[in-house]
Amino acid sequence: MAWFGVLAGFTMPVFQKFSVAGNAGYACLTHLPQDFLASSTSTVDGARLLAAHETALPAGRYCEWATATGEVVSYQTGWATTAIAGVATAGVVVMTIMALRNDRPSSTPLTLTPVVLTALCWVCVCL
Repeated sequence: MAWFGVLAGFTMPVFQKFSVAGNAGYACLTHLPQDFLASSTSTVDGARLLAAHETALPAGRYCEWATATGEVVSYQTGWATTAIAGVATAGVVVMTIMALRNDRPSSTPLTLTPVVLTALCWVCVCL
């Protein structure tokens, strides 16, 4: 069962890489959701990009613009993916602890594999 948590954990670094797509500035300019434009108090048309970078928590990208009126508008991706990965990580840890309590010592390396892979996902995102 812990392997399902590992799969959910793998979505976080994958989403982060696809969200940034190698260049956070370009991603901020080309992948702005329409619901964000509708919810902002002013349009981002003619705005100047102030900041664009990959973020670790949440695993995604951060974009910030200065509009023609001087308002600063920001947008952050990755909250949902990071929350899902966090819940999945907690599940993997709990399942591993339960398995270690009932397992034979010979299967301990196999039991620890999901935790190690999930931790690797978090390391990939944070570096």
